[in-house]
Amino acid sequence: MNTGIGIEVEVENSIPVAVPGWTVKRDDSLRNDGAEFVTQYGSRLHEVPLLVERLFSTFDKVQAAQGKKELFQFNERTSIHVHLDCRKLSFDEIKSFLMVYTVFEDSLFKIAGEDRRHNIFCVPLRYVAMSAVARRTFHDLVSVWKKYCAINLSCLTTFGTIEFRHMEGNNNKKRIAQWVFILAKMLDFCRGTSSESLVKELSTLKFVSQYHQFAERVFGPFSNLIDIVPHEFDMAISDAKLFFHVKA
Repeated sequence: MNTGIGIEVEVENSIPVAVPGWTVKRDDSLRNDGAEFVTQYGSRLHEVPLLVERLFSTFDKVQAAQGKKELFQFNERTSIHVHLDCRKLSFDEIKSFLMVYTVFEDSLFKIAGEDRRHNIFCVPLRYVAMSAVARRTFHDLVSVWKKYCAINLSCLTTFGTIEFRHMEGNNNKKRIAQWVFILAKMLDFCRGTSSESLVKELSTLKFVSQYHQFAERVFGPFSNLIDIVPHEFDMAISDAKLFFHVKA
């Protein structure tokens, strides 16, 4: 629960407002007075429900006070990004994390929003040339990583975080908080999990029941949200194993 997190919420038709725990900056990639509300440095996982509640309660109050429901609007151009603090992860734990993410990428898109799968600013990792992964060192891999990949590793060298761009702009407080916790559970699973032991475990998964058991180990109480399609899972495991061969 003490995992460092960052949440970026994009909105259009924004006006300046003060929200405890958040900062706001203009976002020129959006239209109509676009802005990005960002959690302040040092935010922790256990604070997420309160932070999200504060932000959207403020939006509601300002809309009501000004009689303008069009303020703080979400649309196909807006999205919500989540950063997880990975500064204390070892290189091997990050490899494990990338393997676990790859295995569940399809399921994560289904949870966060299928429409984002086809957005040029959120390209699924498994859409890229996965065969090239094993031929690079980790340093080279990060240096050429595309910012608009659904999972963004380039933030490791700037903020010490891994960014997730999967969720579309929305004001569903429960859904947003749940999404952050799901990502954090995946990270927590990889702490202390060696890539060698993980790749061996993935190689033994053959049946639907084993897939579900693995999902329960990774996501705990959120595993019921993980949609597992056997043949897709098999292909994802094959892609995931490529990260095992990446050198430091």
